[in-house]
Amino acid sequence: GQSRDKWADDTPNELLTHLEGVKTINDVRIITIVASNFDESNMQLDEAMAARFKKKIHFRLPNEEEREALLIHFLKPVENKDDSIEVTKLAKAFSGTSPRTLQTIVQEASLLAIVKQEQVNHEHLMKAFEVVMIGQSNRKTTKNKEKERHIISIHEIGHFITNFKQTLAENENDMEKTEEQMKVIKISSENISRVNALGYVLSESDDMLLHSIAELEKEVRILYGGVAAEELVFGKENITTGSANDIEKITRILNHLFIETSAYSTSKLKLDGLDTLKKEAYNRMEAKASLLYAETLTLLKDEQALIEHLASVLIERWVLSKEEIFEEIRQYKERN
Repeated sequence: GQSRDKWADDTPNELLTHLEGVKTINDVRIITIVASNFDESNMQLDEAMAARFKKKIHFRLPNEEEREALLIHFLKPVENKDDSIEVTKLAKAFSGTSPRTLQTIVQEASLLAIVKQEQVNHEHLMKAFEVVMIGQSNRKTTKNKEKERHIISIHEIGHFITNFKQTLAENENDMEKTEEQMKVIKISSENISRVNALGYVLSESDDMLLHSIAELEKEVRILYGGVAAEELVFGKENITTGSANDIEKITRILNHLFIETSAYSTSKLKLDGLDTLKKEAYNRMEAKASLLYAETLTLLKDEQALIEHLASVLIERWVLSKEEIFEEIRQYKERN
């Protein structure tokens, strides 16, 4: 422990010494340029280190237009590729990615195509995006575990239907607009060991920097959709612990709304260091969480049969694209 602490202290000190001491070599002025992925919004850079650099240049992530240009650039050297690759759609789907990540996606897609002895196509690039962002999926973990696969499928479909019902209401029951606006790419009951997920919903992120209270509340309901579907289908006493990651995200969102921004309060104070007000805010946060969960149950209550139908299809096929889910919903509504 002590030797490791000493190493942690000595390394920056040695770097500082070199930065301070190396100014010129043979009367030639030395300019030191340092590149880092250090995130100052989450951790402050050491003051002594920051003082050595008079100029800082922050590079943001590329927007949709820039992602499209980068994808075209990275795909240019790929000789064996399909001409029908829809780069504009890929640029939209790959929001929140850095240039390096985009390059890695193209490289991964090339490897996938080589394994399948095919040209690099749109499908390979979408699969590569999934592998790079969340990890390689497999079916071995739950292949012969029908009970677990049933629970996983109900849970993931619950997320989708909660999103679907809210977006449908926003679009006054217009299915085409709803399908267009929903950012879901696909639902899978496959396992992703890297993030310890037995199933997942893959969605596009967005480039928006600001979110309203209504948008964040909608996101909380979508996150609650998995466990709410479990309660609806299996009963309250049979809810599983599979929603732990969802609960963590919900807590983070509500903490942001209640503690960090006082979004529901007229005072608009940051309550982290105000213990008395913070306790009261946590009580209101818990009450809001209970209300949003109850609203999620209400959203799903009339859709239990649809949830079970879609879950059975997901169990059979393992993976459903957004287009396939909407087609299943349309056919189900016509029959019922």
